[in-house]
Amino acid sequence: MEDQVGTLNIEDPPTGIGLDNKVVRDSPYYKGNIEHFRQNLEKIVKLAQSKKIPAIFFKPAGNLKDFTPTCSMHRKTLSKEQENQWGQFFEAGQKAQTAGDFSGALQSYEKAFSLDPTYADLSFRLAQIHRKTGELEKARQLFRQAKDDDCIIVRAPKDIEEIFDKLQKEKRVTVLDAEKLLIAEAPGGILGDPIVEDNVHFSIKGHAILGRALAQEIEERGWIAPKTEWQFNRERSYDEIAAQLGVTNELLFSGFLKCVSYFGSKFDSRILYAQKALAIHPNDPAALRHLAWSYWLQGDKTRALEIYHRLNQIAPAELKKVFQARPEIQKTFSK
Repeated sequence: MEDQVGTLNIEDPPTGIGLDNKVVRDSPYYKGNIEHFRQNLEKIVKLAQSKKIPAIFFKPAGNLKDFTPTCSMHRKTLSKEQENQWGQFFEAGQKAQTAGDFSGALQSYEKAFSLDPTYADLSFRLAQIHRKTGELEKARQLFRQAKDDDCIIVRAPKDIEEIFDKLQKEKRVTVLDAEKLLIAEAPGGILGDPIVEDNVHFSIKGHAILGRALAQEIEERGWIAPKTEWQFNRERSYDEIAAQLGVTNELLFSGFLKCVSYFGSKFDSRILYAQKALAIHPNDPAALRHLAWSYWLQGDKTRALEIYHRLNQIAPAELKKVFQARPEIQKTFSK
């Protein structure tokens, strides 16, 4: 039986990770987990060294530009008045950003940021604006801050990265920095699609780049045949590797659609993956429904209705299914 990923029906309400899973930074629970990870890593190194087995680690990397924070919260204590002001600035920034007014969005977001810079979604939105306007270094810093302030930890935070840095320096263990190895292939030097597929899982190209780096590190230690004996004439393109692994367009299409509902209330991610599916099959009714429903959930009813009208032209029977599931969409569509 095939695994069920996401919701059963396209227009089901989004599911998400419960807030009971959130981890407050600087809390004893968070610090305890970081310390537990550090101790486990040191145990691995100690065991390897006691057996005279060389160890090589990859410093973890994750999607910065495409993976919105799963849970945001104010880590700074605000007065009621400050919290209201922050909310007004943030809401104004959202409206301006949605309208494409990046200058207005930046002004409002920066006012909110001056009151409290610890809210992950605010840092992420500021990063998006800076990336749009070409200020890539600011964008990179803010994307990283958004990742580190995310209260649902599904990407390695700065505290984990620093453990690897310290391990390399103090224990003389080889640590390959995955982000540095992949950065040349990342648009604007900021990790994300198409090198990192979702939060931390690399694309075939990403895996191949890291695999080559690991092979070179092993070769330099003399553990395998020297590079002069490597058969580069047998090197294959990423597309050929994907084909050999059975990664066809149909498999990708199916995977992208399953990811849409899997992302729950992470609307930017839902939209991105629905668009990926439509890039393979532009007129697929299910993909169009997924994209329209994601826009609808995001509050962008204009774009949602545009896609529902397109669906009506291509597959009117599918639109009837939408109306049966969500009568409120039919009411708005018929106006």
